[in-house]
Amino acid sequence: MWKKLKFKHCLAALALSLLAVGLHAANGYNNYDCWNGGANALPNSTTGNFNTACGTGALQRLTTANLNTAYGGKALQTQTTGDGNTAIGYAALGASTTGINNTALGQSSLGTATADYNTGIGYRVFVATTTGTRNTGVGYNVALLHTTGSRNLILGNAPAGTLTTGDENMIFSSKNTAVDVPAAATSQWLSI
Repeated sequence: MWKKLKFKHCLAALALSLLAVGLHAANGYNNYDCWNGGANALPNSTTGNFNTACGTGALQRLTTANLNTAYGGKALQTQTTGDGNTAIGYAALGASTTGINNTALGQSSLGTATADYNTGIGYRVFVATTTGTRNTGVGYNVALLHTTGSRNLILGNAPAGTLTTGDENMIFSSKNTAVDVPAAATSQWLSI
């Protein structure tokens, strides 16, 4: 009985480690420690390792990247080779292709980001940022027009609505406060 039970547990553990759920989930994958769920979740992975995808289209185009986590429909959908990204929420980091070490938590957070080391927490944080690096945004509709600026820290409810390309800004504001908002291309701005 003991050997039979132990064998069953080993089979169960093996089955769970190879679990893929959904249409075209994990086709041809070579990932280890991976659970995939949803239509077209991780279908093209060839040599990528330790990737996790759950949601329709999550990590859909990933081929050789490692250590990526995507939860939500279209999360990290176009990622192919960039490592170490985490995207949770619909279309979070959806346009990233080769970006590394980005974290997006929230619907469309860092939705068009293709650069590295960005963090977006909340709904539509840095949604238009493409090549800006080392940006951190927390809140609701944070820096909606921001495209290429780097090293910005922006917190609040709809802050930095006109900021497009500024670098090294610290903005803590709300759409409903009487705080100055930086110009479209402002650098080294502190707004509290």
